[in-house]
Amino acid sequence: MAKGTKRFLSSIIAALFFIHGIDAYAADKKENLSQIEALIESSKETKGVNVEKIEGFTLKLAKPFMKKTPMAAIMNDLDRMIMFSMEDTSAQDDSLFVDKAEKILKDYFKITETRKDDSLTSIYIDISPEENTFSEMVMYITKPGIALMIFKGSFTLESLKKMGELSQQMEEKENTMESK
Repeated sequence: MAKGTKRFLSSIIAALFFIHGIDAYAADKKENLSQIEALIESSKETKGVNVEKIEGFTLKLAKPFMKKTPMAAIMNDLDRMIMFSMEDTSAQDDSLFVDKAEKILKDYFKITETRKDDSLTSIYIDISPEENTFSEMVMYITKPGIALMIFKGSFTLESLKKMGELSQQMEEKENTMESK
């Protein structure tokens, strides 16, 4: 067999192994979805639903821009972010999604609920009382529209506390600037 043919076949075989590896990785990730992620996966084909996932290299590029936000407290522990929103969806689709999401989130621990103007935002984590770590944080916005942000990684309660402190500091700065 000619030298060029061997190289070509070797390249094809390497590409096939690479593609198979990516497919296996993607299949493994689908098998390990949390219930809330599975709900998003099952809803993403609904008209008016937007889903964005940030992970890997893209997440590394985003990290420097998050340094001056409360997210800075968990950025080093963050593996993946998923942003989900329902815009221009039917009332029936909205109601069905909300029912399913709220049923799933009953198994999570609600750490806060904030009402501001027309907005209602709740934050949940997947933690049991005896643990000091959690792997998923869900920000659930139900008013004025439906949106979810899921943060996946290996987080500590200490990083969550620091995130809350940073958020409070930012809010105080905003209030001070507004009053001037």
